[in-house]
Amino acid sequence: MAFNIIELNISNFIQELKRRNVIKVATAYAIAGWLIIQIVTVIEQPLALPDWFDTAIIVLVAIGFPIALIIAWAFELTPDGMKKSDEVAIAESVTNQTGKKLNVVIISALSLLILVLLVERFAFAPKASIEENLPKISTISQQSVAVLPFADMSENKDQDWFSDGLTEEILNSLAQLPELKVTSRTSAFQFKGKDIDISIIADTLGVAHIVEGSVRRIGDRLRITAQLIRAEDGFHLWSETYDSNTENLFEVQTDIAEEIATTLDVFLDDERRERMFASGTRNVQAFQEYLKGMELFRKSHDESAIDGLWEANKYFDKALALDPNFGLASIQKMDAYAHMITDPGTSTLVMSYDEANQGILESLEYASDRLQDPALKHLARLNAVFFSDSWYQLPVIKDEVKKGLGDRTSFPVGGIWSVEIFTLLGEDELVYSDIEEEVMVDPLSLNSWMYRGMVAMKEGDSEGLLNVVERAKKSLGNHSFLNAFAHVLLGVDQEKELVQNFYPNGVQNWGANDIWSIQFNAFLAAYLGNEEVANELLEKYKSKADFIDDMSVITLYALGREEEAREAIRYIDSMPGGPANLAIGIVAFGNRLFFDLEDAPNLSARFKEAGIDVSRLKKVEWDN
Repeated sequence: MAFNIIELNISNFIQELKRRNVIKVATAYAIAGWLIIQIVTVIEQPLALPDWFDTAIIVLVAIGFPIALIIAWAFELTPDGMKKSDEVAIAESVTNQTGKKLNVVIISALSLLILVLLVERFAFAPKASIEENLPKISTISQQSVAVLPFADMSENKDQDWFSDGLTEEILNSLAQLPELKVTSRTSAFQFKGKDIDISIIADTLGVAHIVEGSVRRIGDRLRITAQLIRAEDGFHLWSETYDSNTENLFEVQTDIAEEIATTLDVFLDDERRERMFASGTRNVQAFQEYLKGMELFRKSHDESAIDGLWEANKYFDKALALDPNFGLASIQKMDAYAHMITDPGTSTLVMSYDEANQGILESLEYASDRLQDPALKHLARLNAVFFSDSWYQLPVIKDEVKKGLGDRTSFPVGGIWSVEIFTLLGEDELVYSDIEEEVMVDPLSLNSWMYRGMVAMKEGDSEGLLNVVERAKKSLGNHSFLNAFAHVLLGVDQEKELVQNFYPNGVQNWGANDIWSIQFNAFLAAYLGNEEVANELLEKYKSKADFIDDMSVITLYALGREEEAREAIRYIDSMPGGPANLAIGIVAFGNRLFFDLEDAPNLSARFKEAGIDVSRLKKVEWDN
């Protein structure tokens, strides 16, 4: 009986709550309160409201909730005003009409809440940083490997070029397999000749396995040892010693690469084997001349002694004479000509710009006709068209490159200006994938991080750019060159306050002698108002360079020397390969159009031919 009485009382209480519209008031108040909180959240940042404002609103809404319920229970709104519920006879009560009005209020408030949520989601939501959008690898893949430089064990220690070349060919072969994460040469070779624990190297490079080995060469006789090591415990998963001669070099190289891939559970069929070894030569003598050229090629870049590339080209020519179908040698040969067009001040002017640009075109077209890798074949052709006087074919060849890539998500070694061209053509997804993969497989490469910063700046993501610099510190340390490059990008994007924070005492002429440091510091000094230092550095650059390039153009703009800047743009635009040079600069500055296109009629014509959407480029408004 007692239970029935309690149940009846509860039932009567709920009925009374409904009659007095307490439940509807609670519903209406909850929706209205949530709506108010959402509106405050949306407007807080645009109106620069204090941080405590939204917290205060939430507290007030919460306090008001029980008060509203008490009022709804104790009082009734009648035509004669607010009266206590106990003083209103049930027959005279108008709670039913009030309830209907509350229904309208609830529906209206709910509709408004949905509208506010949609506005917040699509109009006021902060743009996701490119750092958040790009793929990240949180754990080290078991299908990851770094091939360290094979040690030269020859008696006279004069076969470094050979052992390094063998290492690189094995590395490049493995890199053709999409399943494998293979550390690039730049990062792997940072550990050459260093006695560092395998586990530390693997952790630095973000890989689970290390390949190391040695080469002993006496005449044509070879002894090559190789071992695949699991980094976490130092266990040798595979090892082999090959006693052979140079004639069988490719068989040894192939066997090592295939054994490593198989041990790491990569399935190899005939198509994949062909891809692994498609870009090289099967002529041993040609291969050796190519390796000698590559030793000089890398030394020239490492020491910023670009004139050494002409010496490297002599070996590439020898390789091509021995194997006319060695397309990769022709791609490397092109680099010496390109520096004359794109990097004034880094090499001696040994020929006319017409001849240099012709050297670029001929080298790339020759390579395109002979390369076997379909992606690299079309990339060579794409780059040749990029430096030609007509860009109509760029979109068509770009699609052929994508077909040639197949299941690969990054460009093959030797792709040259792939990132720049694909960026201009709007292929952001592939570009982002390529650059992020490059950072993962080449974390000790400055260029990888510079490209990564360019991606962040392209998205207008200043915070993301600074995050890139912080990420890079884990691999490169506090790299002054990367810092200066990031600050230049911020300056081009007119983030003066951010740049000033890094130079509280201004930019000084600290005596840097390499062409890029001179230019970076010249721009930063000009941008932050130190005209004396900027002019000193600009004159220093002019004494080394044959013409004003894009980096010095932005310095002239920052100094307010607009007419000189415009004249420099007109000159570059008129040069053979000039439109390509300007386009590379646009991408390097994060897709920023740092000059007036009317000063570059040839580039404008090339953009139209390729169907490049100029509206995707952000125009820099120089504040002078």
